[in-house]
Amino acid sequence: MLSDFIHDIKVDIEKQISILDQTIHTLQDQIKEDEKFLEILLEDSDAVFTEFSPRDLNNKKEQEIRDLEMKIREEQDELTAENDRLEKLKKKLSQVESISEESISLNQDINREQLINGLEVIDSYILSDPRRAKMELHRLVTKLKKVENDK
Repeated sequence: MLSDFIHDIKVDIEKQISILDQTIHTLQDQIKEDEKFLEILLEDSDAVFTEFSPRDLNNKKEQEIRDLEMKIREEQDELTAENDRLEKLKKKLSQVESISEESISLNQDINREQLINGLEVIDSYILSDPRRAKMELHRLVTKLKKVENDK
């Protein structure tokens, strides 16, 4: 029961990590595209024509460059935030995995104690009440089978 719950949490965290990886990959691609577009905008200059024209030809282009630079900064900030979330999720996953390992070892220890106690009870009933000893033995075997099936 506990191991199923821990397993469900682990699967949920792994799904979140997968989604976050996809988001990060998409953001990285978008940043690369925007940076490439920015390079193209910066290279494509109308400087030759501005010397002969009284009008400001690059005003629209400069605004587009500023907007693109702001967009890139926002995407980089978002990428940093997503990377931080990814690191937190990975830490959480490792904690859940360690808890899972601890609970498995704890269950095995408890099962050993229950086995020893059950055998002691059966031993005390063997001479005085053989039927009761047989019932206790059957109950103990059933518990052990259930534990094995849960693994």
